[in-house]
Formats: sequence, C-alpha cells, structure tokens
Amino acid sequence: MAPLPPATYHASAMAKPKKKDEHKATAKGKGTGSLIGSGGAAGKDRVEPARPTEETGRRRAPDLDTRPFVIVDFEVSDDDALTVIVRNIGKHPAVHVRVRFEPPFRGLGGTLEIPTLALFHHLAFLAPGRDIRALVDPVSSYFGRRDPEEPRVILAQVTYRDARGRRYRARIRHDLRIWEDLPRIKANRHGDRT
Repeated sequence: MAPLPPATYHASAMAKPKKKDEHKATAKGKGTGSLIGSGGAAGKDRVEPARPTEETGRRRAPDLDTRPFVIVDFEVSDDDALTVIVRNIGKHPAVHVRVRFEPPFRGLGGTLEIPTLALFHHLAFLAPGRDIRALVDPVSSYFGRRDPEEPRVILAQVTYRDARGRRYRARIRHDLRIWEDLPRIKANRHGDRT
C-alpha cells in the first residue's frame, strides 16, 4: 500500500507586503501536515510574506516568536476518540479566530455537525501555546458510518488576528485515513488492555 499524503498546512499573513521585492517563504509540513498553495504541491506554497536576508539572499521562515500562529489538527486519544483541535503554536495571542471546514463532517454518532460548534465561529481569544479540543467520535464510529459516509479528507480554513489587528489565515488539509487503519489497543469492560 502506498503511503498516504499527509495533511497540509498553508498559512499566510493577509497584510499587503510593504516592498515589491518581498517574496513568499516556503516550508514543508511535518507529521500529518504539508503545504497547500495555488499549485497544490508541497514545498512551493506560501507561508507568509518574508524578505531575503541580506547576507545570504535566502528567504526567512515564519517567526513564531513575533506573532500568533493558529492551526487546526485532528488527533486520536488513548481511549480511541477522534478529536479536532484548534491550537495557537505562536508566542502571541490570537483574536477573532474562525474556522471553516470543507466538506462539513458529523460526530457523536452522526447526530452533530461538528463545524456548527461555537468553537469554530466565536473564539474571541486563544492564548499562546493553548489549544481547545472537541470530541468528534470514537474512531470506529466515525469510519464505520456508511450512509452517508463521513469525509476522509477535510480542508480547514482558519482566519484570525493578532492584538494589533493584523489578519492571518491558514489552510490546512487533513487526510484522516491515516487514523483509519492504525492498530489500536482496546480496553475490555474491566479496563484491562487487550
């Protein structure tokens, strides 16, 4: 079986560059992430406006020490629960955080449209280094639904601002199939792992 493509991260400052010679930095995602851009190929995508350094002419990577940097991630916990996470990996607070998912997906046994949660529409403040998690479903329930089937690939589009009002956005493509066939340890009714 060929390896699945990782989820994709694309973030950019929405502020206009101050100089014509500013370029877009590139970066590759790690773990479940890689980049999305206009061409869709990892490594050729915008992260944020950056200037070449004077000494080398190379582009600088985004400086997480000077701004908020909000991502959306999915995770499977030890008790086999699929969760969606909104996390600020930057060193400054993010305000007016909004997340839109394409396509929408359901949780809690198919009874709740997860993108409708207030977390994704009304998050006024997210401190640096903090995350907020929402339970989606047990993995077996999410991947077991067939009528209709839940999406395996989800694009999360995040918009937010820093304390000075500068706008940022990130587009993050997640391929949830990486969680579908991983071996898991299950606990029996007595709490013993089998």
